[in-house]
Amino acid sequence: MRGASMVASTDGSSSSGLWTQCNALFRKNLNFQRRNVKTNLRLILFPLVLCLLLVSLQTIVNIELDKAFLKCGCTCIDKDGDGECERVCGIEYSDLDQVATCSIPSPPEWPPLLQVPAPQYRAVRTDRLLSFGDFPDDSCTSTPSSCPTTVLMTGNNQSLGESLARNMFSSSFNYNSSNGLADVVLGTTAHTKKSSFLEPSFFSGFPVYYLQSQCRANSTFSISVPLASTIVEKARNQVRNPLMTPTQDLTPRPDGPILCHISMSNDYLQLAVLTSGSGARKSPLFFLHNLKSNPSKSFRNPLSSFRLPSLQRKGSKVYIELEKPDIVQEKERVELSLLEQDKSHAIVCDNLKKVYPGRDGNPEKLAVRGLSLALSTGECFGMLGPNGAGKTSFINMMIGLVKPSSGTAYVRGLDIRSDMDEIYANMGVCPQHDLLWETLTGREHLLFYGRLKNLKGAVLTQAVEESLRSMNLLNGGIADKQVGKYSGGMKRRLSVAISLIGDPKVVYMDEPSTGLDPTSRKNLWNVVKRAKQNCAIILTTHSMEEAENLCDRLGIFVDGRLQCVGNPKELKGRYGGSYVFTMTTSSNHEADVENIVKGLSPYAKKIYDISGTQKFELPKEAIKIADVFRAVENAKSRFVVQAWGITDTTLEDVFIKVAREAQPFDVLS
Repeated sequence: MRGASMVASTDGSSSSGLWTQCNALFRKNLNFQRRNVKTNLRLILFPLVLCLLLVSLQTIVNIELDKAFLKCGCTCIDKDGDGECERVCGIEYSDLDQVATCSIPSPPEWPPLLQVPAPQYRAVRTDRLLSFGDFPDDSCTSTPSSCPTTVLMTGNNQSLGESLARNMFSSSFNYNSSNGLADVVLGTTAHTKKSSFLEPSFFSGFPVYYLQSQCRANSTFSISVPLASTIVEKARNQVRNPLMTPTQDLTPRPDGPILCHISMSNDYLQLAVLTSGSGARKSPLFFLHNLKSNPSKSFRNPLSSFRLPSLQRKGSKVYIELEKPDIVQEKERVELSLLEQDKSHAIVCDNLKKVYPGRDGNPEKLAVRGLSLALSTGECFGMLGPNGAGKTSFINMMIGLVKPSSGTAYVRGLDIRSDMDEIYANMGVCPQHDLLWETLTGREHLLFYGRLKNLKGAVLTQAVEESLRSMNLLNGGIADKQVGKYSGGMKRRLSVAISLIGDPKVVYMDEPSTGLDPTSRKNLWNVVKRAKQNCAIILTTHSMEEAENLCDRLGIFVDGRLQCVGNPKELKGRYGGSYVFTMTTSSNHEADVENIVKGLSPYAKKIYDISGTQKFELPKEAIKIADVFRAVENAKSRFVVQAWGITDTTLEDVFIKVAREAQPFDVLS
């Protein structure tokens, strides 16, 4: 971690408090709900209508249940002999349909029953005089002395039970399992758990067994149970009371309050981390943030942390990371700004990285690879790059939607990792896609965001009017129309106006001119030029014309890395040291055109060739424009030249060249 940090600036707007945010949300929601009255009424009436239907249905059911055939039978009886009859209800006055609805005030209790095995699992003792043919075991009738004994053992481990059974009983053991029973014991084979503990023997076809005791008074036997190579002698009754239930120790645990506090603390931490107030989640140790030492006391020399070209061996390949001079110079600016705590820089990105973890077997995605950048107040920095280069991921980190994987950035001295609440008060964002409420007007949008920026009263009204006027949203009552009726260009202009309201010190614009007509685009550019005088702007775009008109410096972003940094003229001079010569002829004269170009410069390079149209790059230092005109006139005298032209290198040419060379320049394997 770097020792240097930026000191937060004291000027600028303070972060909006809870009351200010609640006030803005309340006013916005009032307007939103006012325009959705019909929907809200339907939402309110639906549960009321549903309740009325349920009450009506319940009333109908109660009326049906109150009929005589669904109630216990009653009659009028003169109990006191005074000629007055009293209504008496009971089973004795009911028919067969009414009996089930009668209550029994004091029903007799069911006697306890002993759980016995079903007949097919039962082993018995008999002799030749009492022979029963329904015994499942033939030995019961063939053996005159006895039958084998069945012992029920409960548990989850069958092998353990079988092993214990072999050790418990010897082959000569002869015992009556009814020993220890009372004189009169009833038994059942039903499993009451399946019938909600209602004994089916009393109301269904299950039999009730009468068990007789024919055993000695004291019937116990010893069982040797080996526990960890120790023999433990235990005496066990053969039949135990089936109705005895062991009671649990209900004494309160001494650690109960401790566990309660641990659970509450865990819930608090989860809520605090998941609902941090910004898009990025807090660290689980966020409460220790205020205890850390001041990092400004541990500055170190930026040269000691300067990243020189490094050799890293991975497997059998050697990767060489090379950094271009302009990128190295930008990193030195960042290091110097952090070391000197320079307040002139509104934005300082210090080795900012973002890595998305791999999912579904895919490798991790390196979206931003160590971005270092320093922007001054009054500067507009343009980020150019192909789709998927990482521009939007960079902006999402800067506005707090995602957390950096490593590195950090400072916005007017405030760290994006911990001070996003203060940063929001001085920040404006124009996202790539319009985030607007369709039922609110443009004016109501600006009033809402203005209140979040602590604007009040006449200052708020004036700021809203100026924003609407600058974006040409006042004419024709557009400002007071619902956004759902806006065109795509109007919505885009409103998004730009939202990002600039409240005089923000830092503004992020993600392709702001998308979908605008040429007139609206020129007007937007003028607004951005005026706004950047008091703030720093980071702008992403695919329009080279927009980048040249608005941006003081440009950075071409490819594969998560800045490939070059500089103003448009510097980039064109650095990467565009050639003219582009184009000539269109018939296919028969393509070779003649190549000979003409080689005569102008042996270092010419063909970059395009299709259907007789050829393009060549001509080094500026090797040719003169007059020589090109002379060569073309000579060519016209020998064959038909349909079209020709020579142009200087454009920013688009620079972009294509840098993007094409980015991969082989960055990594050599």
